[in-house]
Amino acid sequence: MLNQLLSPLWIMALSFVVVWVVAKYFTVKINVRWLLVSALLVIFHSWAGAVGQVLAPFGVMPPGADWGSRLFSLLFVVSATLLFKHFSKTLSWTQFGLTFNQKAGAVKAALGVLILLLSIRFVLAVLLGGDDGVMSPEELLYLAVSLGTEKEVFYHGILLYSLTRSITSSSYSILGVPVTFAGVLSVGIFALDQSVITSATFPQFHWVSLLSTSVFGFGYLWLRVRTGSLVWPIIVHCSVVLFSQFL
Repeated sequence: MLNQLLSPLWIMALSFVVVWVVAKYFTVKINVRWLLVSALLVIFHSWAGAVGQVLAPFGVMPPGADWGSRLFSLLFVVSATLLFKHFSKTLSWTQFGLTFNQKAGAVKAALGVLILLLSIRFVLAVLLGGDDGVMSPEELLYLAVSLGTEKEVFYHGILLYSLTRSITSSSYSILGVPVTFAGVLSVGIFALDQSVITSATFPQFHWVSLLSTSVFGFGYLWLRVRTGSLVWPIIVHCSVVLFSQFL
């Protein structure tokens, strides 16, 4: 609970430092209002998960596999997205990646990213050891559906949109896909969320997790921009997480 309450504060503090440094030495334009909106999204997303963990033992959510945390976080994401749509009538679902329409070549790109990330995950398991191997039906369902779906809809959906409004910068083509600083920052926040542990109010970093999660997060981001939709990033993310349980 303490980790989920304090970690987003540290994450956004580090993110603000990074944004300040980049703005100082590179040509980027910062929208402070939208940057604060992005910070609030990260903080309340994490806190929504903490609320879910608290309520789960009392029968409000099914026990086990952290269902409460994921479902409350997803509820926050859906609510925030609807709120954005309410206050901006010109917004389309496509801007959040919530569309089944795919850009040309999406399937080929998705299969390539899936094979690459599964290979990296396998190598990491060989070098560092696999997961705990606990594969109850509930856990497999949780990993196959909930975890990747909720994270993609947040980090590469509403948060990516908000960060794109926050930071205007040049884009760099990576295998034909334009990647901006806002996109890279969303990957950094995603990686920090998986890697920062708060103990006695001070953050501790799991550096191996930070680096590996950054690689996977960048793969999901690339696929999100390449396909123009969250469909394939969700499928690939869930597949990678599920594959990890068999290592």
